[in-house]
Amino acid sequence: MPIKIQHKLSAAQKAEALFQESLILVEQEQYEEAEKLLKQSLAAWPLHHLARETSVKLKLRLGKLLEAEQQLDAGLMHAQRHVPFIVLKARLLMEEKKTKQALAFLVSRAALGNSDSEYLSLTATLYQETGQPARAIPLYQQAVKMQTHNWRGQMGLAIALEEGMHTLKQDGM
Repeated sequence: MPIKIQHKLSAAQKAEALFQESLILVEQEQYEEAEKLLKQSLAAWPLHHLARETSVKLKLRLGKLLEAEQQLDAGLMHAQRHVPFIVLKARLLMEEKKTKQALAFLVSRAALGNSDSEYLSLTATLYQETGQPARAIPLYQQAVKMQTHNWRGQMGLAIALEEGMHTLKQDGM
């Protein structure tokens, strides 16, 4: 008779299993159930960054801004240098119509995000939205160089260049 060996899952393994199940539910658009599993995943292992990112994105999609902010702030307490959390925090501020605050938040963390195309594209977008296309252009260029299939960066670059040219014409150059 074979001997059954039972392995107890570590907290990280349990969190990962719950996270993987939640992804299936998100694909099936069962968002409330996915939220429950993500909550359990983070309770098992609060340092599961992908589970936290997914949870925050899901809450944003469902319009639960306060819950998203709380979830994200908890993540930033554990991982202040995690660029996806920084980008999500800026996106959350944008959702709250706090464009200048979002830009200041990203700029204050430039040393962390300068090697991340999503960070660069978002920072450039915020520069553009605050009427600073000249500052947006080099960031978009850097983002597109890093990730050539970054269509948001390409589109933003085109718009920023057009706005920049329009500004130059108005200034008489």
